[in-house]
Amino acid sequence: MSGAMRWILIPGALALSISCGLLIDIPDSSGITCCPDTENQVLTEQQRPSIRFAFEVDKGSVEALISVRDSGGALQGYCLWDDRTVYFHAQSELIPGRRYVFSFSGSFNEAGGAACSVHHIVPFYFRQRDESPPRVLSCEPESGQMIARDTAIRILFSEPVEPASLAGGLSVEPDTPIHTGWENAQTVLVLKPQQYWPHCARLTVEVNESIQDAAAVPLAEARKFVFWVQEDVEPPELESVQPVRNDPAELFPPTGADIREPLGLKEGLCITFSEAMDCEPTAGALGIQPSIAISRLWLDSSRLVVLPLDRFEPQTGYCLRFGEEAADPAGNPLAGGGPVQFFTI
Repeated sequence: MSGAMRWILIPGALALSISCGLLIDIPDSSGITCCPDTENQVLTEQQRPSIRFAFEVDKGSVEALISVRDSGGALQGYCLWDDRTVYFHAQSELIPGRRYVFSFSGSFNEAGGAACSVHHIVPFYFRQRDESPPRVLSCEPESGQMIARDTAIRILFSEPVEPASLAGGLSVEPDTPIHTGWENAQTVLVLKPQQYWPHCARLTVEVNESIQDAAAVPLAEARKFVFWVQEDVEPPELESVQPVRNDPAELFPPTGADIREPLGLKEGLCITFSEAMDCEPTAGALGIQPSIAISRLWLDSSRLVVLPLDRFEPQTGYCLRFGEEAADPAGNPLAGGGPVQFFTI
């Protein structure tokens, strides 16, 4: 065997062959027995990942090929030998139900110096098998909603998620620097922009099957959420309605009366909004009943003065109401556009 590479078939391994210059099938009595030896085997509390050899080996070259991984990467641990059997002991206790991967792959030496090549990579569980896949239960805000540039997005999973699995399981388009955080014992993923989401953008957030739970079980299915980013998503409101004098030179000063008191026949009303409005469609959306010719004048983008072109009818009740076109510059419709009722003297 000197100078030739020997491939060793390990029973139960995922992909194995043996060769000594040629490809040759070797029976299961190849002299190496692994634990675990079958895919998704459940190890008991007394069992540890191990390899038993029927021949003498160079222990250092064997230990260099042994690893146990979970979704967070390779576990720290050490090897202990009992005659020709080597056991891997993790520094931290294995977690029941978690999915691990035992690997014994590469080239090692027999005691006599002959080189042997092996490939044994097997997923396994410790004490119990938990393969109920995590699922996305909800997203807040809901997909399809309009959001502000600083809105936090929360995705709720059915069970705790392994944070390290986000690296390949989360995507955001357009590419935006984000902060990620967790709430409720790692069942709620919180996404926030480091500064702001791109203005006037179609924001897409996707989670895929690379995301895993604490037992390394992948997400049941990928989910995609779409949002429309807008600078302002708060709807404007009517803040106040004040009677004013019909005096353009003084910019229609308040009369000091209350809207519940009778209004002078030539007096007007100043409607104040909670924020700047899209002036032209908002003024056009204002209607009055009973119908009467009125003028609409903006003192600024948040204050609209309503005046009769001639005069109001005496001892008459009027009703002002805004239609759906009343909105702020971002397109948010007016919340509670009336009715505003008043009476004349």
